[in-house]
Amino acid sequence: MGWGVAAASILCLIASYITYSLIFSVRYHYLEFSVPAPLQYNEINAESVELSFLQMKAIICGITLVIGVGCFIGTVKLWQYLVVGVLFGASYYLAEWLINENEPLVNYVDPGGALIVHEFGAYWGMAVGFVLQEKRVFDADTTFTTHSIGWVWLSATLLFLLWPSFVCVAYSGLECMKAMAVCFFGGVGSAITAFLTEFLVKSLKGKKIDSVVFAYCCLGGLVGTSSSLFVVGKWGGFAIGCIAGICSVLSFNFIQKPIEKFFGFVDVMGVHNLHGICSWVSMISVVILLAADGYGK
Repeated sequence: MGWGVAAASILCLIASYITYSLIFSVRYHYLEFSVPAPLQYNEINAESVELSFLQMKAIICGITLVIGVGCFIGTVKLWQYLVVGVLFGASYYLAEWLINENEPLVNYVDPGGALIVHEFGAYWGMAVGFVLQEKRVFDADTTFTTHSIGWVWLSATLLFLLWPSFVCVAYSGLECMKAMAVCFFGGVGSAITAFLTEFLVKSLKGKKIDSVVFAYCCLGGLVGTSSSLFVVGKWGGFAIGCIAGICSVLSFNFIQKPIEKFFGFVDVMGVHNLHGICSWVSMISVVILLAADGYGK
């Protein structure tokens, strides 16, 4: 089962990567399209810049898909992952065009992708799970084994260390260093408050801390600082991370089950509790910060 899930995830990711790349290439060669200013080019290096830009955006598309797949991983048929990957590649490109190029959002600020990556991935995955997931999943045993918990913690640790570099892929120099610092401090904040909140909640229920919930919620601040990477300093990122960690734990304990019962599907990896809730924290916090600073007036 484990290897089947891994194979399905890779199949899904490859399908989305190819679909996104195909749409990008067709638009680049046959329709009006320009590479953003930081990647301006001349005739000599035009092809290499195009390939680099395409690869970066297609990889981000794949990462976003992996987020969404966590909502229904292991609960749909193998061939459906291929279809999901193709549809996601196309829908992600459309969403990216609407948000980043068509400019429907006035004064839109989101350098770390809270909306286009975390929010879109989480709710897209929930929608797919709602449509495709079989009802028998509700009766399935979802108890984690010691072995699987070890893999969860390994994955969470790697993500915690590498995530700051993900959000800085399009930046360099001092901008990159600042964004990495804010993101990492956000993760530190969420790790602290996630533990304290989970400890308090479980103590009130007479239970032990859920190590899986804690592992996921440690990453909340990394998502929560996505929109404010260049708006706050490292301690501002720490504060936002603290809030994100609390919200993520509360979502795992009090929001996930009612949502699953209402919509009739199981969020297998608790994607909404991390990427969905914490991206809301990210976007709301940056709106408050920018409004307080008079941005857009």
